[in-house]
Amino acid sequence: MYKRSFTIEECHLSLPVKGSKTYRLVHQVSMSKQKKITNRFIREVVVRMRKMDGSDTTREITMVTKELLLKMGGNASVNNRLASKLATVYDRVHLTLFHDGRILSINNLEEIQNQWKRISAEIFQDYNGREIHMLLSKTAIKLNSEKAVIKEIKQYNFFGLLLKEMYGTFNDNTPVSKLLLLPTSPSPTEIREHIILKEKTLGHVGLQCLLDKKELDDILYSGIFRFNIETSWLLNAKVQVSEKERNSIFELIEIED
Repeated sequence: MYKRSFTIEECHLSLPVKGSKTYRLVHQVSMSKQKKITNRFIREVVVRMRKMDGSDTTREITMVTKELLLKMGGNASVNNRLASKLATVYDRVHLTLFHDGRILSINNLEEIQNQWKRISAEIFQDYNGREIHMLLSKTAIKLNSEKAVIKEIKQYNFFGLLLKEMYGTFNDNTPVSKLLLLPTSPSPTEIREHIILKEKTLGHVGLQCLLDKKELDDILYSGIFRFNIETSWLLNAKVQVSEKERNSIFELIEIED
């Protein structure tokens, strides 16, 4: 009697123990209302990782921004300058992570808060109006909460591609289910995503992310994350989020030193 055999491909990823990489993070969003407007944001960031002394389960990660480039469509030169200033608040982020990617603490929160004081003072000098004052006030309140900052920097339009909790054991048969906060309009949407092993070669593994279709019908979400199979360092990633009148593409590319 013929017996059919099944083989399940599997991989295990853990946050790299040490090293340094440079990445380019790209966020492009296109909006279609009266006319199509495309905004593009690029951040080049140096990532340094090391294992914490006396612990095999925790890592310290420092992310330092080398370059910021923001290009907003339409007649948005003022918005360009303002958004560029706002983006520099996270020019340097120092975190403690668990080996599965969870953020345990922000080690330089006071430095970030002081950076914001300098930025907000400049904005206050250059801009006025009720909406600007409300924006400055809301940002200051958020930066006083470590939990709120963690929630923000984990989103794809900040450092979500780098800080995604995609470490652990995955296979090509049974998806791993995790919660994710998507940067949707007009406010972020929490979804449940499924992560499954999609590619496995001698050099890398690829994990695919898909939306749990039981939850939302008006949002399309998919992504692929590729890792070095030996070191677990990210090689590249691409995520797409499509809504009714808005399409966002998030990309991460490793830059060779």
